[in-house]
Amino acid sequence: MIEEAIYSLLTGDAGIAAVVSTRVYPVTLPQNAVLPAIAFTRISTSRALTHDGSTQIAESSFQISCFHTNVKSAKTLAGLVRAKLHGYKGTVGSDVIQVTEVVDEGPDIWEPDLEEYQIPLEVVFSHKES
Repeated sequence: MIEEAIYSLLTGDAGIAAVVSTRVYPVTLPQNAVLPAIAFTRISTSRALTHDGSTQIAESSFQISCFHTNVKSAKTLAGLVRAKLHGYKGTVGSDVIQVTEVVDEGPDIWEPDLEEYQIPLEVVFSHKES
């Protein structure tokens, strides 16, 4: 499952893990989450077809949001995520990722009630489905 691959890529990177440890969450941050942290959620998935049927290749778009208590640190974390994922190709567990592309970044979001900054990235994963 591509979500498991995303979690492994982010928590397996030494630079990202030095900042967030294993605080990488699917869909949204838990209530009262310790920051810094990352949350990722699927935006959409499209699947390719040929005349012979499914190619088993999907393009899944995810929003990956980097949260921190100050904007500079949130942007630094987003830069680490972008550096890890933009152009990534490889196999993670049983997931074959053909290529990833960071297609959008921002806007910067300040949540005054939570006293946190969020930097969202939109990342498209081209991957093989089994």
